[in-house]
Amino acid sequence: MSGISEFALPGILADIARAAGVDTAVTIARQLGGRRYHFPRDPHPQHPLCALIGQPQARLVGTLLGGERMPVPSARTYLRWYDARSLRMAGASVVEICAALQLTESQVYRLLRGVEAPPREAALGAPTPLIPDVPAGRKKAAANAGQLTLF
Repeated sequence: MSGISEFALPGILADIARAAGVDTAVTIARQLGGRRYHFPRDPHPQHPLCALIGQPQARLVGTLLGGERMPVPSARTYLRWYDARSLRMAGASVVEICAALQLTESQVYRLLRGVEAPPREAALGAPTPLIPDVPAGRKKAAANAGQLTLF
């Protein structure tokens, strides 16, 4: 996914992301994270790794890690960050991200630091002026016209 860096991934997941892509590394983290896994050098088409990420990607991973039994990090922190940013880039609002990831708004805002609002929210979130277009000298008078004066 564009805009999501492989450099934040822990351990071998960063290497997998550079060799086979961030999405492949994320899939491996989700399915195999937290345990040791044997990565075959040249996985056959029926190998579980091929079923998980596809044979072309499995071969790339096999070239990198082939023949090794390695611990795969769970990458929970990164996956939460990845999911929040992916949802945001797809146009989800903060409230929708909170519901999808079961996080608080402050957690989501922290995860989304530096991510611009998607075009949908930028358009919908633009404040509607309370005072219609009024010539410059009359804006203050128009603003005061709606106020209630008690004295």
